[in-house]
Amino acid sequence: MNRLEAHELLAHHYRDDRADLWSWLPEGVQPRVLHGIDTSVATLTAAASLSGQLEDAHDLLDLKAACEHFASLWSADVFSVDQWNAEAVEVIGELLAWGERATAHERN
Repeated sequence: MNRLEAHELLAHHYRDDRADLWSWLPEGVQPRVLHGIDTSVATLTAAASLSGQLEDAHDLLDLKAACEHFASLWSADVFSVDQWNAEAVEVIGELLAWGERATAHERN
């Protein structure tokens, strides 16, 4: 699956069970709110992407496994906060670009 598909699946789960999704964050990492927006879904999408397992993911359980793998990499200091944040920004950028394309398509 790609990052947009992962984000959509995680967003549906977030809507249904926010606390469970937050438990997927690595130990000691708290959900962040930026400008009034909870970034948990983008952050976990980025984690799954950085894990190297996103491409092989097919469902929510695969995404959870990818996030768990990322958590093990995180605890081993394989990734920095800056790397994780940069990946999350890329996820958000993809979402914005997709939204712009969808809006342009609807206008035509």
